[in-house]
Amino acid sequence: MCRDFCTSLARHGFRRIYLVPSHGGDFGPLAGMLERLGEAVGPAVQVNAFTDMAAVVELWTRVVEEESGLGGHVGGHADIAESSIMLALHPELVRREEAGAGYVGRLTPDAVERMGRDGIGSIAPNGVLGDPRGMSKAIGRRCIEELVEMLAAHAWERAPV
Repeated sequence: MCRDFCTSLARHGFRRIYLVPSHGGDFGPLAGMLERLGEAVGPAVQVNAFTDMAAVVELWTRVVEEESGLGGHVGGHADIAESSIMLALHPELVRREEAGAGYVGRLTPDAVERMGRDGIGSIAPNGVLGDPRGMSKAIGRRCIEELVEMLAAHAWERAPV
C-alpha cells in the first residue's frame, strides 16, 4: 500500500514524500521498507518517514508528567496520552467510565515479541498498554502540538538543501 501511494504521488509530480505511521506496529515495517520505496519512485523523488516510536512515547511521557504528574500512565496504546488525544479531538468517542489500567509493566523485548505473535491481548486483556485514567483535553492538545513540532523538525532535517 505504501509503495502504491508513493508511486502514485511521484507520477503526479510530488518530489518529496514524508510518511508518518499512526499505529505502533507500523513503525518498524515502515523503517524496513524505506529503501524499497525509494527504488520504486526513482532518484528524482525523496521518500522519508518518521519511524521512531520510542521518541513518541518519550514525548508523551514528558508531556503527561508536566501536565498531570501521571507520566507513569503512558504505555503506548489506549493510555492516558492516546485517550487524552481522542478526548481533545473526538470527546463523543471516549467512554471515561470504562477507563482502566492495562499492562503497566516495562515493555520488554519478550513482551513485544509476544504481542506481535499472539496479539496485544496476550499481555493486556483489555488492549491497554498503560493507564488512561487521568486523561484530559489539555494533555491531548499538548500531545498533539508537541508531536506536530517533533514531526516537522524531523521532516525539515531530512529536506534536501
